Amino acid sequence: MISKITMAIFAALLVGMIAIPMAVYADDGGNTTIKVIPSSIDCNRGEEFSIEIVVDPDGAEVYGVQYELIFDTTSIECVNQTAGDFLSQDGENSFEIVNRFNNTIGKVEYGNTRIGVKTGVTSAGTLANITFRATGDQGSHLELTDVIVSSPQAEEMPVSVESGVCLVDGKPPRVTAADAAIALEMAVRGEYSVKLDVNGDSKITSLDALMILQSAAGT
Repeated sequence: MISKITMAIFAALLVGMIAIPMAVYADDGGNTTIKVIPSSIDCNRGEEFSIEIVVDPDGAEVYGVQYELIFDTTSIECVNQTAGDFLSQDGENSFEIVNRFNNTIGKVEYGNTRIGVKTGVTSAGTLANITFRATGDQGSHLELTDVIVSSPQAEEMPVSVESGVCLVDGKPPRVTAADAAIALEMAVRGEYSVKLDVNGDSKITSLDALMILQSAAGT
């Protein structure tokens, strides 16, 4: 049975999600995707592992991309982040706007844009490479957030976000109420994440958020 406390927290989260503004995007005719590759990785404590942040424009012209990636500081730490060739795949120049990580708060930030050219890139490629080290005894989500993809006209483009997950010694990440909030936000925005699809119906809904919250509360 769901406790009154769990339901109260869920209701508060739901009310907060209703207020999320929906962004106005440029109609580029594509279905741009940014994702963590591999989407799931298993490593041993003390080992390093790397992921790629891959962008697939699906034929649309992409001129710039930025993101934040959130991770659990009790499970893993970021070692470095390097640029990929996604925005320079045609030989044109690109410029890193931001490239930093903070192991205290568990955040990686990256932004890159093309320069000296009026067109964007339309083929998939690696935007950045990130190396982590497993330091804890449990896994961590690799959650892409605050993703912005821009067109050559400096307009924000619609984008689908696919985050990842790291298992440490086969153990999955801790489940928290914060994950329920993330699931609700993704449900409102129509985004998808395999790890938050608790009931396995290939979509993120408020039901997934409720199930996550129940698990975090131990009910």
